[in-house]
Amino acid sequence: MSLGEFFTECGLLFKERQKDYRDAWRKMTPLEIASGLRLKAGRIVAMLENGGSLEKILDDARDLAIYAGMLYHKLVESREAGGR
Repeated sequence: MSLGEFFTECGLLFKERQKDYRDAWRKMTPLEIASGLRLKAGRIVAMLENGGSLEKILDDARDLAIYAGMLYHKLVESREAGGR
């Protein structure tokens, strides 16, 4: 799978989850989203160090990419609204 295909897959996964979670992430602050990124990255590190299953590592990598996209959106949205 190419990097572009990976991000496309992440986008589709995000849209699929929207059916259940809707836009709940929009109520999160950038700091809360960044904390989620840190948690996901920490889980990936722990699984890599301890021989976690590749599938679980890949699942968390997808989640990490989705969180990064949400953070990007929040920061751009804030900048456009005159925030920092």
